[in-house]
Amino acid sequence: MRTPTLVIAAALGLVAAGAGIAPGFAQTPAAPAAGRTAPMLDIAQVHARLEAAGYRSIDEIERKRDRYEVKAFDAEGRRVELDVDPATAAVRKAEVKRERRADTPPQGLGIAEIHARLEAAGYRPIEKIERGRDRVEVRARDAEGRLVELDVDAASARVLGTEVKSEPRRQG
Repeated sequence: MRTPTLVIAAALGLVAAGAGIAPGFAQTPAAPAAGRTAPMLDIAQVHARLEAAGYRSIDEIERKRDRYEVKAFDAEGRRVELDVDPATAAVRKAEVKRERRADTPPQGLGIAEIHARLEAAGYRPIEKIERGRDRVEVRARDAEGRLVELDVDAASARVLGTEVKSEPRRQG
């Protein structure tokens, strides 16, 4: 009689232990599929998040393969070059550069507004926007899929000149 009681007790112990372990397995989040990454923010989204973080006078944002490169002033007024996460706009690295020359800051529209107007005109994705005093240099794909460099008026976002850098991507 003693043996069946021990077997039942042992079985109940295993069931109870399994019940304690099973919820841990059930709550484990699934790992992301191999090769999948979070979607990239566009230039306007990166600009907005950096401004919210205290960066000002953002005059260049360039999309790279796995990051954005940004030139701006930080909250302390120092000129910085930033390495920015493309999915979250978190600053991965900030390198302090020399102070800006004592000339007049660029006038006209901000990068986010220029980005919005160029997208509305059919340029997407926009890979780079670099502000000058009265002109803006942009690298993007046009409505035909060609990689182009644009010379853009900083006050109106009007395209002043276009240089085709490559023909459309071929669909496989």
